[in-house]
Amino acid sequence: MFDFNKTYAFIPCQAESPYARVRHANEILGAYMKTITNSLLFLLVLFQILSCQKSKSNDSSSFLLPLLFSSAISSSSSSSTGSTTTADTTFYVSTSGNDSNAGTATSPLLTISQALSKSGATRVNVAGGTYSISSALLVTTVSLYGGYSSDFSSRSITSNVTRITTSSYPGIYLSGTATVDGFTITAASTTSTAAAVTITSGSPTVSNNTLTGRNGILISGSNFGTVTISNNTITGGSASISDGIYLLSFTAGATLQLNNNTISGSSGTPTYSYGLEISSLIDGTASSRITINIKGGTIDGRNSSSNSFGIYGYLFSYVDLNITDSATIKTGTSSDSTSTAAAVYLTNSTNSTVTVTNSTLLGGSGGSSSTTYGASGIYWNNSSPSTNTLTATGNTIYGGSGGAGVYGMATIAGNMTATGNTIFAGGNSSTSLSKGIVDSSTGTVLVNNNIIYGGNGTQAIGINPNSSIVAKLYNNTIVAGTRAAQTTVEGILVGGSATPDIQNNIIYVTDVSATKYCIAELSTGSDPLVIKNNTLFGCTTNSYYNEGTTPVTTVGNMEALNGNYTGNIILNPTFTDVDGTDDDITTYSDNDLTLGVTVGNDVRYGGRDLSATFTTDKAGTTRTTTPDTASNTGHAGWSMGALEKD
Repeated sequence: MFDFNKTYAFIPCQAESPYARVRHANEILGAYMKTITNSLLFLLVLFQILSCQKSKSNDSSSFLLPLLFSSAISSSSSSSTGSTTTADTTFYVSTSGNDSNAGTATSPLLTISQALSKSGATRVNVAGGTYSISSALLVTTVSLYGGYSSDFSSRSITSNVTRITTSSYPGIYLSGTATVDGFTITAASTTSTAAAVTITSGSPTVSNNTLTGRNGILISGSNFGTVTISNNTITGGSASISDGIYLLSFTAGATLQLNNNTISGSSGTPTYSYGLEISSLIDGTASSRITINIKGGTIDGRNSSSNSFGIYGYLFSYVDLNITDSATIKTGTSSDSTSTAAAVYLTNSTNSTVTVTNSTLLGGSGGSSSTTYGASGIYWNNSSPSTNTLTATGNTIYGGSGGAGVYGMATIAGNMTATGNTIFAGGNSSTSLSKGIVDSSTGTVLVNNNIIYGGNGTQAIGINPNSSIVAKLYNNTIVAGTRAAQTTVEGILVGGSATPDIQNNIIYVTDVSATKYCIAELSTGSDPLVIKNNTLFGCTTNSYYNEGTTPVTTVGNMEALNGNYTGNIILNPTFTDVDGTDDDITTYSDNDLTLGVTVGNDVRYGGRDLSATFTTDKAGTTRTTTPDTASNTGHAGWSMGALEKD
């Protein structure tokens, strides 16, 4: 009951300042505004306040009165639970509720759909439990939060699991600026439209959920802004094509932001399994590019009977894909003999960019009879070569665990920069062909400061440039030859009509019984433009293979072929621990390819100064020109290989 005498007594006429009186009066009004139904009582309260002010005509009463009204009304309507919403627009749902209830915390509703239908609702808090739905929930202006205790006094999405289930329908249609947070949503796993969450427009947020459906999330519609998907576990279903996230259609200028999610392509072994699928309808414009940002988390294509990809699809035109912040993109096994298993597989792009930074790409196990990109860390094929750019910096890239053909990076057309990566082609005893990098780009190509392993294939190649442009291969450490059964090992294989510029590399071929070439030309049209200041070690009598027919036994004979072949040496780089603490070079993560303390000066200081192109090594250490005590032609104090040794 409202007690005017108590209220009257509490109004501080002796407050030390008019601002203090307003503050105290505001506390009183804020406490009683909800219960005052008699306007006379309200006027009496105001009369008392004005009485306090009457004797103080110079206390700015006329200024403070509007402030009093404004702050009191604001105080009375504020939620006691925080800044998320006001109390009269938040509704509560519990498995013990009733849809005829008021929808308060003490009198909750039974169904989420009933709460969403309430006029003025902006937030729905849902207590833990299971909520079965017979049709998709439409979430536009109302945000849903699960994970509340039965009395709504606390929230924990792990302790109070809040499930939304449907056996034959999509779970939620989401649009506007609404948020869905803290649910476990399970939709039909085989119906083509049955996503746990379908996003149709706007700039909504999906966070802290566990989502499973034919598509975990389907994005299809129009008028998108920034769609944010954060900290979810998302899994595709068991249909013939299953996606963790399927980006079917989007708006020019829109952004898809994926932050720290765990995304899996399938819960079974479908024909095709994709962690993230990007359709050919994703089409920006020159002035309104589409952006897809993947920050952290894991995207896993899992297993399939045909093709499985961590990320698959088309950056059709004017699309920017950015993978950063220690993201892991991987895939599983594709069991068909001609199938492909790639961490990232992108094709038919125009005017688009792919940037992969400080992340991990792990190819899977591809087909047993296909040597053409059966398994890859990244496969990048472009329909308009000069308008697309791939930049990979500071990553760990693994081609795959098995398949006939295994590749760390495979690029076809476009511009490509690979800097500071560790790339292992991979493969196993049944792999016939493995390549660290195979490049058929027709734009600008720079491959520098990488550690590259040719892999376990019967034929193993560190770098394989194939196009006619001048690919710059600078300061890489290339290790070729990893198992005894290999038959042909090449540090750099120059194919097609390629004319690469090869400088400051260490090409290290291990002591395997294979035919070994540090640098080889595949045919008469394959001619390096420049071969300067490289260390060629372990190739015995075949430092170079000319025109695809003639072994060249010494560096001197190789340099006699072309005036731009100078300063090359044959010298053991004496790596700190080339095969790691486990004495197994194929488990590359513990290998230490820093130059050892006994490394010769021609390796340590015999590199050329390439500072016009870059100034640091793989670890970010500045490359220096002093001291310089090398003796080979063209030396300028830079260390050869990926890591500087001053």
